[in-house]
Amino acid sequence: MTNLVKIVHKQEALIEYALGIRHERLATYCRSIDRAFLERIEARRPRSMEDLNRLWYGYQNTSPYHYDNSRYRGLNLHSLWYRGTCEFRYFNSTLHAGKVKAYIQFVLALAAKALNARAASAKRREFNPETAKYDFRVFLLNLGLIGEEF
Repeated sequence: MTNLVKIVHKQEALIEYALGIRHERLATYCRSIDRAFLERIEARRPRSMEDLNRLWYGYQNTSPYHYDNSRYRGLNLHSLWYRGTCEFRYFNSTLHAGKVKAYIQFVLALAAKALNARAASAKRREFNPETAKYDFRVFLLNLGLIGEEF
């Protein structure tokens, strides 16, 4: 999970730009990864889900409340302790099957990258809108999303 947090944090501005998320949604329902949470991960290097729970909430939360304020992050780890799943809140709603498929493939590639990586860097990339399309393409290639459909 910590690798996933670091990978997403590093590319978060690029992901948000590529997905075309509205600023209102970013400000309310899918805020960026909390900088303090990331610093706690870097400092303490959690080895268990209980350690990660303490770092996410700031205390050991054994019975999280459904509408806890921490859930409104683009990468929602609150869902780990409430439902047993990790939630990506970045995606705009759609009924378009192609977009849904692309979203699922993207999340699966991120998860696979995090699972297979021995370590990940959390150093955030500098975002440049002029090169964003190219940068995102390189990011997709690094995730293994190669081919015409991507």
